[in-house]
Amino acid sequence: MNKNQLRSTFLNQRISKNNNTIIDAKQQISLLSRNFLVTNSVVAFYYPIKNELDLTLLWEYAWANNIQVLLPKVISSTKMIFCFFNTYDDLKQGKFDILEPMTLEYRGVIDVIFVPGLAFDKQGVRLGYGMGFYDRFFCKTSPILKIGVCYEEDMLDVLPKDKYDISMDVILTNKKIYKLC
Repeated sequence: MNKNQLRSTFLNQRISKNNNTIIDAKQQISLLSRNFLVTNSVVAFYYPIKNELDLTLLWEYAWANNIQVLLPKVISSTKMIFCFFNTYDDLKQGKFDILEPMTLEYRGVIDVIFVPGLAFDKQGVRLGYGMGFYDRFFCKTSPILKIGVCYEEDMLDVLPKDKYDISMDVILTNKKIYKLC
């Protein structure tokens, strides 16, 4: 299958998940991922759409533990930035109908970034939505730790990889942590 066929397959599979599966996965991933959050660090998350694994419990954990939280904001058809996010009141409807922070851009070092994906492989290759926002972002800045996030059933042995695709350091699923670096 080519990337577009894979995207369609994995997106349809994820959208069809039932609420119990989504809620259980949210709780499981919250417990597994706390090990990556360190006091006084800067962590970039994403706003979950289309039944992506929901990390909102981690935002709250980060706020309570003096961790700066960032969320992405799309500012053009080719550029995404990360902005501070301190409260749900900071969010407004943005491009692609995704809630985005209406706060200042963060320009410093990002210690950890959680990256959503439709699927990942065991080498850290990501299958995203095909817009290239994260790959372009990674070409301009390099977070210390890139963590791909998906459901366990969306892990593959191998995905097609293009020359501009940036691999993850860790893949986090609702069942397991894959350390790749």
